[in-house]
Amino acid sequence: MPQFDTATFLPQIFWMGVCLLSLYLLVAFFIVPYFQRIKNLRMNQIESLLEKADHFRVEGELIAQKIQDKIHEAHLLGEDYVEKEITVCRAQINAREVEAGNKCKEKLEAVRNKIARDVEDRKEQVEEAVYTLAASLIEKLPNFPLVPAKLRSLTQKIGEKRDA
Repeated sequence: MPQFDTATFLPQIFWMGVCLLSLYLLVAFFIVPYFQRIKNLRMNQIESLLEKADHFRVEGELIAQKIQDKIHEAHLLGEDYVEKEITVCRAQINAREVEAGNKCKEKLEAVRNKIARDVEDRKEQVEEAVYTLAASLIEKLPNFPLVPAKLRSLTQKIGEKRDA
């Protein structure tokens, strides 16, 4: 068997050592540094992206805080606006209530005046009817002793008032 030929052991060991050494040098000086550079580039890129992400997170938190502040400010302004509008509405309601009350008072006063005029008219109509009745009685019974003098004087006063 040629593999066990001891005369070829030394050159085989030599060439095996040369191959392993060259393979080690190739891996140690070319392949490992190449992959190390790729790894370092990736790590640097990852760190850069993490720093950017942290920066964006901080900016986002600041923006979120500003938004919350603006929302709170808008809420307060909205409450103030609503309170002002409620006050204005209440004032308008009160003004309209006063206006309506005044109109009601005016209408009530107009109705009272009309009733008073109607009462006066009716009073005059009643007086006229009484005068007419009394005059008619006095004409029909001119010398009747039961017609009181007071009725005669009243009839004369109403006649004078009517003629005037």
